Amino acid sequence: MRKKLLRLVLGICALAAFTSCGGEKAGGTGELATVFVNATAPNITLNSDVANWFDVNNASVAACTPGSIIKTTTDTATFNVTSTVYIPPNTGSTTSITPSPVSIETVTVTLIPADTLTPELPDGFKIRNPPAGGTINPGATVPVTVEVAGSALKEFLVNSFGSRSITCSNQVTYTYRAVVSFKVIENTTNREDTVTATGYLAIEFKDVPD
Repeated sequence: MRKKLLRLVLGICALAAFTSCGGEKAGGTGELATVFVNATAPNITLNSDVANWFDVNNASVAACTPGSIIKTTTDTATFNVTSTVYIPPNTGSTTSITPSPVSIETVTVTLIPADTLTPELPDGFKIRNPPAGGTINPGATVPVTVEVAGSALKEFLVNSFGSRSITCSNQVTYTYRAVVSFKVIENTTNREDTVTATGYLAIEFKDVPD
């Protein structure tokens, strides 16, 4: 009788694991109803050029050339998002639950100063939600390209950061650590969670010589 009761309790626990609403776990793993999801950063330092210099004819010129025009570009980085099918404990019972594909709803990029010389960014640039999308099938790993440094941020660093702006007379390098999180949802169960990528991505902002 006790063995039958124990099997019943274990079966209920396994079912509860399937039907839970999820919750972010340590180590960057999210637990949904039928799969686990984790994300990994590229483990690189990205050199981000804050300004590209052009003359009136749109030809590239050396940085800080008098009368030149500054243009900015966006920078991206690739993260791997992985879905791992949940395997219930071996309780002797069976389950008919089918693993679900997962969609990326939103991406959040938070830039944190990596050293004492790098200033804190205003909230509008410190935390951003770049365009998101993509579907991960059960058991698959998908590379996801994320915009980690937009044109608006670079224009701010060049033109609107006051005495801290990166200019021809203030050739500084600012280094930020990018913390990237993915809000994911299971397509068939609507369970959702937010997963923060493990590993690291550092971004060095400077005016690279053209």
